[in-house]
Amino acid sequence: MVEAAGLTKHFGSTHALDGIDLAVPQGSILGLLGPNGAGKTTAVRILTTLTVPDSGSARVAGHDVLADPAAVRRNIGVTAQDHTLDENLTGRQNLVMVAELSGLRRPDAKARAAELLDHFQLSGAADRVMKTYSGGMRRRLDLAAGLVARPPVLFLDEPTTGLDPA
Repeated sequence: MVEAAGLTKHFGSTHALDGIDLAVPQGSILGLLGPNGAGKTTAVRILTTLTVPDSGSARVAGHDVLADPAAVRRNIGVTAQDHTLDENLTGRQNLVMVAELSGLRRPDAKARAAELLDHFQLSGAADRVMKTYSGGMRRRLDLAAGLVARPPVLFLDEPTTGLDPA
């Protein structure tokens, strides 16, 4: 599902990635571990089509990240390191919006939002504006947003930041 060969990325004289190779088959979970500045986020940004590598190749869900980035984006969910949702919308409005942007019709978007709000134990806060959420609640909503479209590949960048151990 995710393949990379010889990915490199430089930012000036900084070598963020220096020839990374990956082979992650369907149904697998891969965790990239390393110290700050090791290139983990850069690798995720390349695999999610947000950054272009200097060299190497990558395929996600069978699609080349450079030749067909739109197809890659249709097959992935992403939860970024930082919050990406609208703080002025409610949790429910955010998830419905993400669902509609992912191609779900309004009734299906509302149903999927309700399902995820329940799963992530946010139903009680679903109609509150996101800026009133605690850090952990915001993170759970971000994770839910990454799952809205039931993507075959899910990228989580620092997924446990701000979450309670439970």
